Amino acid sequence: MNLNTLHPSFLLLAALSLPAYSTPVDYGKGAENHAPSKYLSNKNGEHDYWTGIGKYQSREHGVCTAFLIDTNSARPSDSAYALTSAHCVGKDNGVMQTDEPIKATITFKHFLDTEDASKTFPLKKVSWSSIQGIDLALLELEVSQGELRAQGITPLKLAQQPPADASDILIVHGPGGTPLRLSACIHDPSPAIFETPWVWRHTVSNQCKDVASGSSGSPVIVRATNEVYAVLGTLAEHLTPLPGYGQMPSGSYGSPTSVFNNCFIDGKLNTNPQVCELFPAASMSLPPRLPMYAKISVNEHGNYIYPAWNFEVTASTRFIRTKRTTDPLDCETPQGYSQPINTDTAPTRLNVPMGPETGLNNLCIIATNSIEDLLPAGTYRNAVTVPTYLIDAGPTPVPTVDISFNKEINRAQIFWPKRKNEGLDGYEVKDGLAGKVSCEDPQGYSRVTSNWLRPESNFPLKLCVYAVDPNNQRSELKEYVREWEALKNSAP
Repeated sequence: MNLNTLHPSFLLLAALSLPAYSTPVDYGKGAENHAPSKYLSNKNGEHDYWTGIGKYQSREHGVCTAFLIDTNSARPSDSAYALTSAHCVGKDNGVMQTDEPIKATITFKHFLDTEDASKTFPLKKVSWSSIQGIDLALLELEVSQGELRAQGITPLKLAQQPPADASDILIVHGPGGTPLRLSACIHDPSPAIFETPWVWRHTVSNQCKDVASGSSGSPVIVRATNEVYAVLGTLAEHLTPLPGYGQMPSGSYGSPTSVFNNCFIDGKLNTNPQVCELFPAASMSLPPRLPMYAKISVNEHGNYIYPAWNFEVTASTRFIRTKRTTDPLDCETPQGYSQPINTDTAPTRLNVPMGPETGLNNLCIIATNSIEDLLPAGTYRNAVTVPTYLIDAGPTPVPTVDISFNKEINRAQIFWPKRKNEGLDGYEVKDGLAGKVSCEDPQGYSRVTSNWLRPESNFPLKLCVYAVDPNNQRSELKEYVREWEALKNSAP
């Protein structure tokens, strides 16, 4: 068949019937996964789609990264909103912010080779922020969307949900307030994470390189679509490991932006709890430090005595409700919550028993003005979680002390291993020259608070050591005697 003799209409029909193939877009422009990050340039407009990512700066809360979001608005006069991490605008556990004034700025177009073209704008308020369950803050700028777009600052679109596991992702961030850098890696799911005093129940993770202080608030981006599916929040090294909850892999963790689904309608933030599950927002004030370990005790009749969460709470609402669960995600389900606890007398003292299951116990607290049995989904989503690891009754473990020699400083080193998950809460110790100190004498014991360094003049050294559990129950006494020369010769 001679193709030159075919009728043009036939050729057009044939072309339309062919399968369409398109080359996937690579917004990372060839950046290698898990390679060191690279500074971004934009002198030739090659990264114009990231002009809306910038440096967030607050005199009170320091430097983070923030980014402008697409609210589906068609009106230039509509408000402009940015996202960052909640801990970049306030770190009080239990506190939610809505419509709170803020003194901070965002610098957009923050590229290495176009610093003269960067633009800094003041923020107007924290429209919504939560550090309980997630680590996200929604910020409103003083300028409108139209003003920002007129200066070439492009908002980023939020994804409806995280991508499939192992999808290629990008992080655009400014560690330490430096110009934007690009890190590439893959997306991983993750369970709830604990960073004292916070519990973040909804998280995603990755192992992108060079994430550091100042990277918090960065957009975590689907590489193929340039949609943001999470906001970077913390590093694994900052997490509080709780036994029985699995080993958290290294890398960084963030909060999914899918919580904002349905919250913007035609460019306007909708605060109706039936539409947007960010609301209703409520705040609670809790003690800054709460025990993360507790132990069951036994009374003189051999009965178990379970410890309790016993502390004071102040709430912005008329009532609070509580429940105990082994899974922090259960804080977001209605079943099992107590009857309303009146908060008219502030503060309100809680006394909620732990157990009977040992291991991770979580106290869930919600705040509400309603006495209805079923509350808006946002009330449960905004629950505060207080985790405690419950240890079974039994004798206090025998203490173990790590004594070694440091040649560089010519000192003996004494380390007190942390074994809280075994029921060892600390050590009571006294020391002195061997032959001159009596371990049986109850005088002179004190609780150690740090590791020790000892010079040669303290030797031969005798240590008298008790381990102590969370109920202040002592272990058996253990004695250590060390000679200087023997310890020194044993050093590698």
